[in-house]
Amino acid sequence: MTKPEFDKLVSEGRITFGEDGNNNPALKIYLNETQDGVVPRTIWPHKEAGHSQEAKREVMALFDDDTPFSTPKPERLIRQILTIASNPGDTVLDFFSGSGTTQAVAHKMGRKWLGIEQLDYIRDVPASRLKKVIEGEQGGISKAVEWQGGGSFVYAELAASNCAFADRIEAAPDMAALQTIHADMQATGYLRYDLDLSAFDTDDFAALPLKHAKRVLMDCLDANHLYVNLGSLGDADFDISDEDARATRSFYGLDT
Repeated sequence: MTKPEFDKLVSEGRITFGEDGNNNPALKIYLNETQDGVVPRTIWPHKEAGHSQEAKREVMALFDDDTPFSTPKPERLIRQILTIASNPGDTVLDFFSGSGTTQAVAHKMGRKWLGIEQLDYIRDVPASRLKKVIEGEQGGISKAVEWQGGGSFVYAELAASNCAFADRIEAAPDMAALQTIHADMQATGYLRYDLDLSAFDTDDFAALPLKHAKRVLMDCLDANHLYVNLGSLGDADFDISDEDARATRSFYGLDT
C-alpha cells in the first residue's frame, strides 16, 4: 500500500490504531465487504489455549530438557478442541501423531484414541510420551483435570510391502544398487498399472543422475500397496504370522 492510499484510508476512518491509539495500524473491513464474514485473527487467546513456548516447555519436561519435536502444540489448546468436539468415552483420531499431544490430552480427558504416524520417531517421542502419561506425569493439563495416571495402549506397525522397496531406493548408494532394485521390483513388486513399463529403457535409466533415477523408480511403485492390505493377510508371499493376522482381524472386528 502506498502512502497516499494509506493517508486516504486514514481520512476515511478505515484505519484503526487500537483502543489506546498506540497499536500497529490495521485496516477496518466491514461485513458487507466480504462474502463469508470477517475471518478472526485467533479463536482463543493464549491465556486460555497456551502458546508455542509453553508447548516446547511441556515436551522438554518429559524428555530431560531435550526438544525431540520442533513444533508441538500446547496441551491446553487440544483440551479446548476436545472439550468442544467430543465427550468422555469418544474416540479421537489423529492421523499425524507428531509429538503425541493429542493422544496425551485425549487419554487424560477420558477419551479413547488412535494415533498414526509414518515417520520413525513415533517410538522415541509419542509412544514414549504416552508411557509417561500412563505413569501419571503432571505436566500440561494434568493438574487441571486431576490426572493421576492409568490406562494402556497398544503399539503396532503396518507390515511393509512396496514400502520396503521405497526404503531400499532411498538408501541406494549408486546406480548398480538401483538396477538391482529395479530387477527385484519387476519380479516381486506391485507396479503402477497406468504406466507403460514395457517402454522402460534400461540404457536411458542407467544414464540418469542418481537422484533422478531414484525418482523414476519411486514413480513406478503402486502407492496403494506400500503396506500389506487386509485382503492379503493369507498371502504366503508376505509371510504374516498367525499372531499378527489375529491381531489385525481383531482390530477390524472380524472373526479371529
